[in-house]
Amino acid sequence: MLNQDLSLTQWYTLRNLSGGMHGVDPNDPTQLANPVDCTVRPRLVTLNPGQHVYRWVDSDAVGSMNEDKACGAWWSTKRGAMEILNLHEALGHRSTEDAARVVSNIAKSFSKKLDQVVCARVVQPVRCFLGVGLAVTEDDEFGGGTWDSRARQLYIPHLGEKDEARGVWTMTAAAREHMQVAWVKSASIFAREDWNAEMERQHSA
Repeated sequence: MLNQDLSLTQWYTLRNLSGGMHGVDPNDPTQLANPVDCTVRPRLVTLNPGQHVYRWVDSDAVGSMNEDKACGAWWSTKRGAMEILNLHEALGHRSTEDAARVVSNIAKSFSKKLDQVVCARVVQPVRCFLGVGLAVTEDDEFGGGTWDSRARQLYIPHLGEKDEARGVWTMTAAAREHMQVAWVKSASIFAREDWNAEMERQHSA
């Protein structure tokens, strides 16, 4: 199992996690709970073989290989991906990029575009966090504003490492043994049919 020893007492020490997910370890006196920020506690979950997870990425900010695009820690569950598709259809926009930004609480100042969708299939159990992202306040240069979708997201640590030869981050050998990239598609063509196809594969596995 990937992240077999992961525990709730570790969650806030991981890169980018303390600033991006609701919850505080109540046993750590240096991390006192703020009721405003901690209305939802993260919890540990195990992704089982056959499950699919999704993430939206800026193609200019990641390497060219599929494994480069899948090494980030933040993912959407299959239900989260459906929330994005539902909002996309309601908005009527050309691409799922805008809906993904709203549901996943991703400011433009953090990722200027989310033009590709990554779908990964779990092939060996993966232990990770499930929680709710913090509210986002956009920089003035991107129009300002604050929003909070309260959508649940996955945080899967220890997926990536620096490929010094290529100068990019990519999946570790262990991560590739536990998760395989099913496909990478443009956010403008990702549709409900793609989600349904992966669900059918999951149920037939």
